[in-house]
Amino acid sequence: MLKLVKELKQINNFEIELPQDDINDIVQDPKAWAENFAENIIIKFIPNFLKSKKLGKELAERLK
Repeated sequence: MLKLVKELKQINNFEIELPQDDINDIVQDPKAWAENFAENIIIKFIPNFLKSKKLGKELAERLK
């Protein structure tokens, strides 16, 4: 069980880096920029989310 907790902690320890986009692109359409940024982050971290969910379920089953 400790192994699962350590693995979950490692998966959930990540940093999101802001892109070095031109400020004019952001100012021109901030909503579109934010949506694009959020989509890219979600796509990048989907494997982490799925693995974390699986490990969380395993941990919950062991705690029953």
